[in-house]
Amino acid sequence: MLDRISTQVLPNGAIRYAEFDAAGNFVQHRWILRADEPSEPGTKINKATLLDDTTANFLGLTGNRALPTVALMVAATAGSWNELPPLLTPGTGNWIAPNPFGDGQPYELGALIIGAGGAGGLAIAVAGSIQVARAVGGASGETAIVIMTVTPGQVIPRVVGAGGVAETRTTVGVAGVNGAPGATSSFGGTVALGGNGGRHQASNLAFPAQNLPGADGGQGSDAVPPETPSPNAPAFGRITIRSSMPSQLGQPSSPAGRTTPIMCVNPFTPKRILAAGGFSTADAVQLSAVDGAVGGTGGTTAGTYAAPVATAPGCGGGAIAITALSGSVTATSGRGAPGAIFLYARRRLG
Repeated sequence: MLDRISTQVLPNGAIRYAEFDAAGNFVQHRWILRADEPSEPGTKINKATLLDDTTANFLGLTGNRALPTVALMVAATAGSWNELPPLLTPGTGNWIAPNPFGDGQPYELGALIIGAGGAGGLAIAVAGSIQVARAVGGASGETAIVIMTVTPGQVIPRVVGAGGVAETRTTVGVAGVNGAPGATSSFGGTVALGGNGGRHQASNLAFPAQNLPGADGGQGSDAVPPETPSPNAPAFGRITIRSSMPSQLGQPSSPAGRTTPIMCVNPFTPKRILAAGGFSTADAVQLSAVDGAVGGTGGTTAGTYAAPVATAPGCGGGAIAITALSGSVTATSGRGAPGAIFLYARRRLG
């Protein structure tokens, strides 16, 4: 913003004006001085009072952008995060900073990085003297946050982790597999780890059921408990505290997976995020009670079964545990959801 500088001003402050006739022809110049003798002179309208250099520099305004209207717009939107298109497809590549405010100026970028969810465990027990099948759900991925200043066109490397892969087993006896972990996501060198997969136990011999600890992640999954199961899969930073007293199986309760509640909130929105997959003991499963969580799947007869697949970014897959007295069982564990990178922009001050 610049002040007008007149070159035709008399020593007493009178300013030159041009006089024209009705046809638009120049007649003469006149020098006019305001002489209203105000009781209050008021505030002068000039650069110093409308938008001085100190304020313009603080707002990052230069040249023809240093205008009061632009300053008001910047001040009104400063501090407010504007959502950019998220990165949701697993893979490696580069992110190119867009020009969200249309001015080509540097701005603040916020990134919520979410690691991929782990897959649920899988257990099948058919025939034999006793059938024991128990499996734990996959944990959600962890999160990381970064805030940086970027310039439109700047290139930043990024990785969106793939979810823990599902496993399928078919048997007339015993089969089982631990869930695969979710892959790491990263943005500009800042890393968010994937969640661990759920464990399993499968036996058709006279072995007692084991306590299976939950999987670790941003939202850890619940352990398969010897006592009455928790009805809902854990989500949004829920921490399960289990007793260390011996159970009816003669073993202490296993711990739930590690959970970090602060990771289960998006600080830019803010909204609750991340859920782990539910467990299964064939005849008792955790269900899903909230958006983003998936429960476990159980069954006690021969057939084909599949655990729920996690879909919300970074969430863990459901466990599957099937028992049967005879026949063939095919079971597929719940895949973990891919990670994600959610991006936000706001105007930079100073």
